[in-house]
This record gives sequence, C-alpha cells and structure tokens, in this order.
Amino acid sequence: MAKKRGSHIFFVGMVIYAVIFLALTAVGLKFFWDFIEAYEQSRPKNTANAYLEALTVEKMCAGAEPWFSQLDHSIQSEEACIGIIRDSMGEDITYAKKAGECTDTRQILVLRCGKQVIGQMTMDAVETDKYGFSRWEVTDAEFDFSYLEGKPVSVTVPQAYTVSINGRVLDESYITESGIHYALLEEFYDQYTLPTMVTYQADRFLGALSLEVSDPDGNPVSIGEDTDRNALLNNCTEAEQEELKKLTEGFLEKYVQYCSSANGAITRNYYQLKAYLVPDGVLAQRLLSAIDGLQWAQSYSDRIHSVQIHHYVRLDAQRYLCDATYVVDTYGLKGLVQTTNHIKIIAVQTESGLRVEAMTSY
Repeated sequence: MAKKRGSHIFFVGMVIYAVIFLALTAVGLKFFWDFIEAYEQSRPKNTANAYLEALTVEKMCAGAEPWFSQLDHSIQSEEACIGIIRDSMGEDITYAKKAGECTDTRQILVLRCGKQVIGQMTMDAVETDKYGFSRWEVTDAEFDFSYLEGKPVSVTVPQAYTVSINGRVLDESYITESGIHYALLEEFYDQYTLPTMVTYQADRFLGALSLEVSDPDGNPVSIGEDTDRNALLNNCTEAEQEELKKLTEGFLEKYVQYCSSANGAITRNYYQLKAYLVPDGVLAQRLLSAIDGLQWAQSYSDRIHSVQIHHYVRLDAQRYLCDATYVVDTYGLKGLVQTTNHIKIIAVQTESGLRVEAMTSY
C-alpha cells in the first residue's frame, strides 16, 4: 500500500510540475513574443514599409496639395490627372534617409519612384513602451509630381477663331494678349476699324496637350510658329477677287501713267485715274494736289510689266484690301529699267461700283 501511495504522490507531483513548467513557459513565450513585437514596431523601416504598402495614388495627390488643386481641371479633370500620375508610377516606391536631417526621434525619408524623387515623409518617435522601445508613426508626407507638368502652349489667332483643348473651347480667361495687329493692315489701323488677333495660352496641366484651332465656320485650321497670319485674312469669294483684280490692275495702269507724266498730258492723266477713285475722297484730293510736282517727265515711257496680287481681304461689308506687287518697265536715257513696287489698296463699294479709297506704298 505504501508503495502504491508513494507512486501516486510522485505522479501528482510530476503533473503539478508539468503544469507549472508549462505555465511558466507560456508566460515566458508571451513575454518573448510581446517583446519581439514591441521591438519590430520600434524599427522605423517597418513603419515606413507599412505606410507605403497602404499608400494609394489618391492619397499621394492629397499629399501634393496645393499643387494638385492648382492644375487646370477645366481642361484636364482631376480623374484624368490622377490617371496620368498612376501611369507614371511604373516602379516601386523606395526611400532613403536624409541623414543630415535625421535625429533619434525623427527621420526624414526621401521617396523615389525609380530615379525620380516624388516626395518625402516624416516619421516621429511618438512614445516609449514598457520595454523602452520607441514607437514610430508617419506624421507628415508631401508629394511632388510637378515634373509631369507639360510646357505651356499658346497660339495667336484671328479674334473670330475658336481655340480648344481636349474638346473644350477656351474662353476669354485664356487670352493673354488681344488687339494684335496684322502686319498686312498696319498702315490703316488709325483710319479704320480692322480685324485683330488674340493670343491664347494654357498651362498647369500634365503631359503634353495640343491646341486645336477652328475658323468661324468650324473648319479646323493648322497654325504653327511659321504660319503666315496675313494669309488667314484671305476671305474673298472668287467673284470678289475677280472684281478686285480688275480694279487693281486698271488703277495701277492709270496711276503709273499719272506719276510718270511721260505723255505730257498731266491733267488728262489725273482725270483718267480719278475714274478709279472714290469721288471727292481724301485720296482723290491728295493726288490732285500733287499735280504741280509732275510738270517734268523723268522718262520717255512707263508701262506696267506685271501685277501680282498677294492678298484679297474683305474688311467689312463694303471695304476690301488688296496687297499687290507690280513691275514697271521704264524707258529713259539709260534705256529700259525695270522696277519692282509694292502697294496696298483699300477699295470700297460706292454708288458707281468698287473704287479706291486709300493706298500706301511699301
């Protein structure tokens, strides 16, 4: 009996010992794992990695304020901008310490996507746990995607033209300069209300956007840096061009005859020229007053060799401009001399038909 009782006591003791051992082991393991967890949480890189794993493009854009809000979302929506930023993130985000700015309680990390710096984040040791380890938190994050901004685009167009980007017609707020003169019309702006040009400019967008230009009828027009803006003024119908051509050639023939006085018929020359002028207009009076200076002919004969009209422009319902080059054959003491001349004519519809109202040589 004593032997059996001793065995029982031994067994119970072993059980108690095992229970105590397991309990102490469990406590020890719990302490160990708690210690390890606290240690892991105290490592700044784990906090940084966890933050980056949960980071979204939307959060990055929020961290890029106010830059992101200053983009022109009228021509490029917020969703489109976010999509462009997302597409640019072709590689994982990495980070590196800014060693000169880090302390025991603060770390400044530069964020990169590939080789491109896209921002930085700040981590602070916010508290110390029971083991003496510091717990880190991301307290600030700033992002910069300004490197994705496209270059500003601008175009100078006739005032009546329409400029669009991404299908959106630009309003007057995009006009940076107005009242721009055409070189072709420069001499006449003081006398008439003439067409002008405006410059549209757009910026603060991502990627590369192009301007689309349309004429008043909605037809697309290609305008580049080398485009001759004067050519955009050519708006006459074939019938109008034919009428203007006839007037210009007839006027120039009589004008050359009037200026040379080679035939000695000064007064007759003037009245033949006057038939092409606005009756009693400023030009008619000016040419009449110049007769006294035409008493002596400088040549034996002056004739129009050729006329080339470069521009036919309807200025308004009644007025037109012709820009022409004409070559004159002059026969004098030195024989035949050929001269090239340039002239701009303003023509107006009168009761007697189309007549020359003003002119300038250049």
